[in-house]
Amino acid sequence: MKRALLGIFLFFFILGISGLFFIKIIKAQETTSTTFPVDEAGLAAYIRVKNIKPENLSKIPFETIEKQGKTFVYGKLKTEKPEKSPHLYIGLDGWIVAYYLRDEPRSKMINFGLDYYGNFVFLTNELEKAVCSAAGYFLEGCSEIKYYDFEFPQATRMSLVGEKVGYGYSPPNKEDFLVAGFQEMYDASYQLLYNYSLTLSAQLGENKVFERRFSTSTSEYVYDRFPKEIFSKGGSPGTKIILERVEEERERWSSGILGVVLIYKELE
Repeated sequence: MKRALLGIFLFFFILGISGLFFIKIIKAQETTSTTFPVDEAGLAAYIRVKNIKPENLSKIPFETIEKQGKTFVYGKLKTEKPEKSPHLYIGLDGWIVAYYLRDEPRSKMINFGLDYYGNFVFLTNELEKAVCSAAGYFLEGCSEIKYYDFEFPQATRMSLVGEKVGYGYSPPNKEDFLVAGFQEMYDASYQLLYNYSLTLSAQLGENKVFERRFSTSTSEYVYDRFPKEIFSKGGSPGTKIILERVEEERERWSSGILGVVLIYKELE
């Protein structure tokens, strides 16, 4: 489901492990209890296809192969954006899983831009692109991609939130959105594209709990995590995430596009 509200763009994904039994069973051809790197993987996107052939594995554009057995291979992908490249696992039983390592911000998955009217838009994310690209080498589609976070198996929902300042006709100097109504927040990360000077901050109730200023003379990307302590247990009071152009830089057309990935458990 997706919706746009007050200039803020949101995507919601259900996190689940439907069908991912391959991480728990012993492969007859392998000597380890699992072939997937469960203890290394964080956020993942996955599908299962029917026609994986060993001879086609060599077509996958791995930058590095970290491990390969008789029935599987996984490693770091080679992509057009090396700083955002995910890892990829392929098993001959049909599983294709694109994932980031646990120490990588989940926000690396985000691709965003502006439409013809200057409105924020989410583009196909890096995990989905990796899964679909790999499936294409086996002449398979990728219409039912699922998501799962191996670091936080209790999480039930992932939300992608986007906003912008300083772009378009009569651009806003400040935008914010409220993160509330969850049982527990497991991970919150952001991706920021900015010019000149911006401030990213967070307010919990009436208290400012996070602030970071960014300054550059060129366009730069930043990928990082928010501290977990800026979110209250149960999501009440909510946490307001604020992106603002630094006042003395507004005449220089400071601007920014922010994408946030939230991994959490819904209220029951």
